[in-house]
Amino acid sequence: MLLSDNTYPLDLVKIKSAHPFMLPWEKLGKWNVDFFVAQLDKKRDYPRANLGGLRLECAPYDRLTLGFSRTAIFGGEGRPHLGVKNYWDIFWARGELSQDVSKNASNQLSSVDFKLNIFDNLQFYGEWAGEDKFAPWENESPGFLAGLFVSDLFNMRSLDYRMEYARNDAAWYTHGIYTTGYKYKGNIIGHHMGGDAQDLFMRISRNFSENQDYFESFTLGGEFDYEQHGRTLAYPEDKYEVAIDGIFYLSGSKSARLMLKRQEYRNFENVSGTKAYNNIFEAEANIKF
Repeated sequence: MLLSDNTYPLDLVKIKSAHPFMLPWEKLGKWNVDFFVAQLDKKRDYPRANLGGLRLECAPYDRLTLGFSRTAIFGGEGRPHLGVKNYWDIFWARGELSQDVSKNASNQLSSVDFKLNIFDNLQFYGEWAGEDKFAPWENESPGFLAGLFVSDLFNMRSLDYRMEYARNDAAWYTHGIYTTGYKYKGNIIGHHMGGDAQDLFMRISRNFSENQDYFESFTLGGEFDYEQHGRTLAYPEDKYEVAIDGIFYLSGSKSARLMLKRQEYRNFENVSGTKAYNNIFEAEANIKF
């Protein structure tokens, strides 16, 4: 809900733990810590604002992982200079609900999440998130995500299935001071559905190992996605999307991906009775070095 691949890659400075480590609370298991700071684009209400993020993760049991994440947009051209006290207030999310530009120093989101492996091939996961609060449970309009992942479905090797549902309210990814919102280069930094929305996603795929002269393996997949935008409005927009794709893993850390996608909109742009359709073909190449 806080960070996704929905937007362009960020140029950032990142500090993270090199290896999981123990704290005095041994029952919480080993910990990982990630911290980053990035600069956003200049085409926004406060150009070149900063985006900071912190994630804490622990594994109290072999099959359970718990996480806490926070992000904040702060600073930028035209905003007051930030001193040590301001950064302290940002950390504790003080003044987050104030409409006073001088007191509201940042746009913050936070979440708690878990991953639970019931069996070796079955995983449940979820996230509970909040807007403009220090902790997600303080929020009156929380967002959440719940999902499951099954590998080797029906005992068929490399046949994977994923189902995921997410929902949030109208306040999500908006802000009274940073009116551009929780975006980078026009795209939502968090969940692709945006605010005041819900999303149901399902995907099934299978990997085939061929070891041919031109590629080592390939994955065939199919997916369905239903999104509802403006769900609290009089005419919510419904978007239905189906897609098939193939990913070919070539020798030498190279891969290629082809996708064919069909989209259908009802109550397009929240106008009653309007419809729209899209047919999309995507081609992608990746080289790792």
